[in-house]
Amino acid sequence: MTPARCGLAANPALPAHLLARLVETADDELGPILAARADLTREHARTLAARCGPGVLYPLLGRGLLGPADVPFGDPWRGLAVLEHPDADPAWFERLARDPDPVIRSELSARFPLPEPIIDLLAADPELGVVTSVARCRPPTARLAADPRHAVRRALAANEQSPPDLLRRLAREAGNCRRSPVAWEPGAAPTDLLADLLTALAGNPATPPDCLPADGPALVRWAMASRTDLAGDVYAKLAEDDLPGVRWDLARNPAAVGFLPRLLTRDRGREIRHAAAHNPHVPLDLLARLAPGTRIGRTLVPRVAAATEAELRLLAGSPAAQVRRLVAVRPDLPHDLVTRFAEDPDAGVARAVAPNPALTPAQLRTLARHGPAVSARIAENPRCPADLARALLAGAPVRALRVLARHPGLVAESIVVLLGHADDGVVTAAAANPALPVAVLSTLTGSTPEPGNSHGIGAALKKLR
Repeated sequence: MTPARCGLAANPALPAHLLARLVETADDELGPILAARADLTREHARTLAARCGPGVLYPLLGRGLLGPADVPFGDPWRGLAVLEHPDADPAWFERLARDPDPVIRSELSARFPLPEPIIDLLAADPELGVVTSVARCRPPTARLAADPRHAVRRALAANEQSPPDLLRRLAREAGNCRRSPVAWEPGAAPTDLLADLLTALAGNPATPPDCLPADGPALVRWAMASRTDLAGDVYAKLAEDDLPGVRWDLARNPAAVGFLPRLLTRDRGREIRHAAAHNPHVPLDLLARLAPGTRIGRTLVPRVAAATEAELRLLAGSPAAQVRRLVAVRPDLPHDLVTRFAEDPDAGVARAVAPNPALTPAQLRTLARHGPAVSARIAENPRCPADLARALLAGAPVRALRVLARHPGLVAESIVVLLGHADDGVVTAAAANPALPVAVLSTLTGSTPEPGNSHGIGAALKKLR
């Protein structure tokens, strides 16, 4: 499927007769896009269900455009979609639990709350993969708890629904393992399998923490570093671990925030600093010290997301532009801070605040002075005016063009040029633009241009003049 047709399928201005044409020629790529349209009819839904794979059924059933009775009983993959519906026939459970394809049986146990008879049926399945799926996803039965196979025991160890006494028993069985690295291959030595079991237990938040050894194999210690229920002396030991992954996960762990100074003193690498900056409980003064020398990224860090207004103002007044950027990205800033950041001389601060919907068109024009580095973020702002969107096209990077191409304020000629762009994302966005004339939409529906060639669409556009 061409990028232009994918964009066309999402175009809200698509006339009814062109929508019908797309539905009649839909495939597995186009079907889910069409299924999300607000103007889809039940007749459209039935056509899509007949033409496309099972994946298209999920949005159609969820929106009420199809009912469980509209789906044939024989197709197991479609049956998995039907079971998502509250009115699904319970007979589907047994039908799928007895399906000859073990993948279907495994998917059934992984996706849905199951009646107890179905859990018992799957727990006795001849395929180990099916039994393992049940042991990992469903409340353990007595049969599963007594299963001696390692794969089943490991699945029970990772199952958050396993009762504490079962997890304790599994931990006791694995308590004598001290070998690392863990072997995953069939025929592994018993100590390797025990280490594997202990790793699954360490990563399960339902496992009682006193079952876990702080001096266990490397993968066990790594799994423990993300837990928030360990004793302080365990965190202290993990903070001195030789494995970088252990220290990295510990630096992100809100329960181990008191050990950040020790971690940062030992390891000044960018990975540890990045992890510390994203710790939800990192002290504000430490975050302010980390920001200037750390590539934190453009996302809103958890500590700033939870900051009070007083804390936001404290950070916003920092002389370090990197600290101000952390605040500028927050979408619910007080109005005066939005105004302050709109006038900030730093391009990074401008880029961070540009998508904020509280900015006025005049402020967005002010931000545009920073050039192409900020244009993509300005284009994301729902208040970006049409004349500014048109002006931003000149010299805009591809990332900005993918957003700008959807702006309804663009003139038809500009959208046509974008339809011939070499980047698929730009073409898709341009084809979804509601400002495209019907003649161009019709041309796109029938045949689409190759990247870099918009001649056919341009000819259609000339007919409008």
